[in-house]
Amino acid sequence: MSRRSFTFNLSPKQLINLAFGSLRVQRTQTTVASSICGMMLSRVLDVRIAFLALAVFLFHASAGVLNDIADYEADRINAPDRPLAKGIVTTKQAKVLVIGLIVSALFFAWLLSPWFFLIGVALGLPIEILYNYYLNLKNTSLGSFFYLSSSVSPIPFLVGCLVSGNLTMNTVAFAIVLLPLSMCIALGSFKDAEGDRKAGKRTFVVALGEKKASQLMAALLLTSIVAYLAPVTLFSFSPVFLVLTIPHMIIRGILAHSVVSDHSVLNARRMVVIARLLIVSDHVALVLMRPAAGI
Repeated sequence: MSRRSFTFNLSPKQLINLAFGSLRVQRTQTTVASSICGMMLSRVLDVRIAFLALAVFLFHASAGVLNDIADYEADRINAPDRPLAKGIVTTKQAKVLVIGLIVSALFFAWLLSPWFFLIGVALGLPIEILYNYYLNLKNTSLGSFFYLSSSVSPIPFLVGCLVSGNLTMNTVAFAIVLLPLSMCIALGSFKDAEGDRKAGKRTFVVALGEKKASQLMAALLLTSIVAYLAPVTLFSFSPVFLVLTIPHMIIRGILAHSVVSDHSVLNARRMVVIARLLIVSDHVALVLMRPAAGI
């Protein structure tokens, strides 16, 4: 067996490709911000925030590499420049990388909370493996849509609450409020529609067709604006939160128009980048305007 099977001899350019193409470091800001928000709204403001951020970042990165392994054939169409699809790394190397990232994530999870470690081992890893290989959820319209929407914000938020000892009915209800705000992440499904169709995936864009899917997405973006009222009216956040998020509401309206009027892959790529920044900005506003007593 060759040494290259398990070691990485990559140029700086290839390392950057690995970081952004497989580990998806540019996508981790949403899950990291959501988990930190959960911790800060639970009134935890110490070094545990750093441990949580590292653990969530590494878990998210490992999921990206695992997704590349599972979606190799689809990525050859949707994302041919990703390291595995391009041949920069082998499948064996990718598996070694996944294991290293998971072990590192679990290390920080253990430092943070034994409960976090156990949940990561008993639930997080099995769910990720089942999602990618066995349950076929990612190939169904509802499964992929709600998995993406919940994993980008509500679930990381609850993880932050859990490790803070604040997993209550109130925080679960708050996570449900975050769900419509995070559904904008599904805009990413439009850029992968062609490859998903050829790979036999039944994402909501493939199942409905681009026209109907874009109309549905526009409706969800517009109705999600109502969710900005919930923190103030139901959870005692400062009314200034509504003022801070006026630009967010306007952006959601612009995205609703854009997804209907322009079905190009380039526009879809732009929209999903904006959606990620929007989700992070929402969590920053929540932290800034949080109630003194937390939630």
